[in-house]
Amino acid sequence: MTFRIELKRALFATAILFGLFGVGYLLVFSANGSVEVPELFRITRERAAGISRDIVVRTTNTVEKIGAMQNVGEDRTRGVVLVREARRSNAGAYGSAFDLSEQLKVLAQTIAGISSARSQRIASEAIATELALVSEFIGYTQDVEILLNRLQAHFASGADDVYAQDPLLQKINARVRRINDLNKEFEIQMRAFDRSL
Repeated sequence: MTFRIELKRALFATAILFGLFGVGYLLVFSANGSVEVPELFRITRERAAGISRDIVVRTTNTVEKIGAMQNVGEDRTRGVVLVREARRSNAGAYGSAFDLSEQLKVLAQTIAGISSARSQRIASEAIATELALVSEFIGYTQDVEILLNRLQAHFASGADDVYAQDPLLQKINARVRRINDLNKEFEIQMRAFDRSL
């Protein structure tokens, strides 16, 4: 069934996304070096880590709901309920991504208080990378919303070939790859920042 194959590909690619907010562990740190870091920077970094973890939970929930849709069989009502639940968790992840971008803005505003010019530069580069990642993730959640609309239509019509060669799945997978690439770059930059302290 084309529906299952294409959806399975999207879910596989999305599962890779869970590395996306590895920010969670990289954002929490302790600096014992001689570089002074503003307290607001430290606090905001921890808040951003919490938001990142929330995004992972919500995104995981969305993917699990979409995965469960493959097993509803003839129970279209159950499929519609799962679409509604997935939509709710996807919307939550979308909102959290905006919250994270606000925290990143605060981090950017406090960089000047870091006593080392080198550490400031590395932090600026990392924040710019993470902002690009958040922007890409927001686009991803919007694309997932479109996919959920199509899934809802699938359950309404009962058609099996709704996803044959769907360019949206390719777009979602491309976004996931871009998000993962940005996340790897961000992790490298944050390690370099922490070493610079």
